Amino acid sequence: MDQSAPHRVVVTGLGAIASLGHTVDAFWASLVAGRSGIDRVTQFDTTDYACQIGAEVRDWDAAQHMDPKDARRNDRLHAVRLLRRPPGGARCRSSTRPGRMATGWA
Repeated sequence: MDQSAPHRVVVTGLGAIASLGHTVDAFWASLVAGRSGIDRVTQFDTTDYACQIGAEVRDWDAAQHMDPKDARRNDRLHAVRLLRRPPGGARCRSSTRPGRMATGWA
């Protein structure tokens, strides 16, 4: 791939699954309002940890976005990775042409 060629970026959609909101609008509203997504960790026992705060994604139900059976079988992090569609409905296509990089979302 020619490193001197200008790089193009195409944004096909936006999405958010974060401690500040589960949609782009909710996430942005929380940022603009100055809210913090940091709080005491509640998803597991933090008694033996020096740090007991974090940015948990709360009130997000993976079963609403994917096969409920897959949601039950996987932890929360893997459930997000297994979503059938990127959050926000982005329509990503990967390129198979030589010298091109595939697109993705995470």
